[in-house]
Amino acid sequence: MSLADIAFRLRDWNAAHPRKPRVLMIDDWFPDPMIGAGAPRALQLLRALSRLQFSVTHFSTLEAPNAKHALLKSMPGVKLVKTSGNLSPLADYLRRNCNAFDAILISRPHNLEAFNNAVRDNPSFISGKLTVYDAEAVFSQRDILRSAALNESMPSKQIQETIQHELALADGFDIVLTVNEANATLFRSAGHSDVRVLRHAVPPCKGERPHSERRDILFVGPTYSDETPNTDSVIWFVDSVLPIIRTQMQRSIALTLAGKSNAAKVAARADGRIDQRGPLSDLSQVYHAARVFVAPTRFAAGIPLKVYEAAAHGVPCVITSLLASQLDWQHESEALVADTPQAFAQQTMRLYDNAELWERVRTAAFDRTLRDCSADHFEQTVATIFSDSAIQELLR
Repeated sequence: MSLADIAFRLRDWNAAHPRKPRVLMIDDWFPDPMIGAGAPRALQLLRALSRLQFSVTHFSTLEAPNAKHALLKSMPGVKLVKTSGNLSPLADYLRRNCNAFDAILISRPHNLEAFNNAVRDNPSFISGKLTVYDAEAVFSQRDILRSAALNESMPSKQIQETIQHELALADGFDIVLTVNEANATLFRSAGHSDVRVLRHAVPPCKGERPHSERRDILFVGPTYSDETPNTDSVIWFVDSVLPIIRTQMQRSIALTLAGKSNAAKVAARADGRIDQRGPLSDLSQVYHAARVFVAPTRFAAGIPLKVYEAAAHGVPCVITSLLASQLDWQHESEALVADTPQAFAQQTMRLYDNAELWERVRTAAFDRTLRDCSADHFEQTVATIFSDSAIQELLR
């Protein structure tokens, strides 16, 4: 069924009924893209539901929502539940409002676990409703990779048990969503029959400023605390990679960092090694000034949205093999790939100095991002998900 067909049926349904299909979306916070941590993709999901004329109620579990958030103006049909920013009111909210929804969409394992606990005592909460778990990824893999990166051993039995526990949280759900095929395969192998890939929607904004007019080495992402993957990436690059680049280039070049930062380790290096720009609502200027985007990520789950965003702005990237595998990108094609400090420095300098290589890699990454992160494909996938099962019954 095409997106146009689904929209046509939705209009017919709306004309014959006094209400629109109703979705409850449960996530940590209202998805402001400056949060990072998957929020840009969650925002695109919320926007797609709004454009498809679904009535969406958003329940935030970690942060009290701002009912006057500017992003709400562009999303008619989206309402925010006035929560205290924690999980404790969820069961009571479901008890009082479960019959007000036709579908329930949940993100992140801790929210799913809290939901399951509520439903275990009250199965009627999900009776006759489409249930969708937007897993994005298997988050326990990030913790396992973090332990390995920091030389903290984790027994293989514990690794398997941790992954299996997370996969089992989605038992009984109608649909599971992941951001790539690797994570989809894990959920399918655990017995989930309907697992679909929903990547990201990134508008193309390829800057045409040439290689010669750009100077910066850029990283975009919040560094909230010393323990996060982004902070680890920044510190590893600044401490282990940047000195090699500075010595060989004979320049005191800094890493440009855009994003909210509360990490003490980052603040300690804002001494000429890091050029902190803070949280920016418009990143176009930092992208257009950047010659190279670096993503030296050593532990993460899912897909690196920051790399897609940089590629969509026409900035070529140096990434780790972990991110290359998550994206299914190839070295010397969509990105340059390296893992050791010496290799990462060399690949960064190659991209920084070689205008022909720079243009070839950024074009390949831009084209791949257009293909993988098409807004039309993203929206059509969302439309298909919510036209199935219980929701499709409403459209007949």
